[in-house]
Amino acid sequence: MRKGKFDHVLIGLVIAFIVSTLGTLLISGLATMLENSGIMDETTSSISGRRSRTTYLIGICLNIISINYFGRMRWFESQRGNLVGTFICAMIWLYVYKDYLFQL
Repeated sequence: MRKGKFDHVLIGLVIAFIVSTLGTLLISGLATMLENSGIMDETTSSISGRRSRTTYLIGICLNIISINYFGRMRWFESQRGNLVGTFICAMIWLYVYKDYLFQL
């Protein structure tokens, strides 16, 4: 089987960070647009933290699409890099929000 041109771990790693960043920007931009148009309530200080946590988490979860794409193309090295990048993003998210998540 011929290896794909973009079948490298580094490509998957870069794609994971790009998809997470663009997904987060897209979701937060959509939320801002809905707030400005009056469809969605503006954030208050009590839910602002939850909304930002959820926005970042959805951005990270959008990597499932690229993981599935790499699997269908049989680019297993890129898929591996994307999984590692997604795991790194999830660990960063967990580190940033650990105080909110693990309150005792």
